[in-house]
Amino acid sequence: MIWLGYIYLAVLILFGASALADDIKAGKMGRFLISLIPFAVLVCATVGFLFLPKPGGWSWLVFAALAVSVPIVVWDSVQDMKHLRTTDPQFGTGGAIFTTSLVAVMFLPAILLGVLWVR
Repeated sequence: MIWLGYIYLAVLILFGASALADDIKAGKMGRFLISLIPFAVLVCATVGFLFLPKPGGWSWLVFAALAVSVPIVVWDSVQDMKHLRTTDPQFGTGGAIFTTSLVAVMFLPAILLGVLWVR
């Protein structure tokens, strides 16, 4: 069953790296740096769950990092929807729901794995 975690980790890294590369290509360095925070936290939480022992006394730091990451992920998703709405006139409610769902499907498991790791 652990192989599912390895597959998820690979997909998470590819998805996040692709999104970060898009920010770099668009010249949005501020957004890149802000988006890098939750990406790094969620990848580290997933790697910690899969490979490392429980963090012990450092649990509070992992919880704080996860708590900071959630609003940034939501903000980034909203910014993506705003960008799609301005560049694609056909982008409507269905596209917004799909974009939000994709972000939730990609990042929610990493948040849950991070919480399970430090618990």
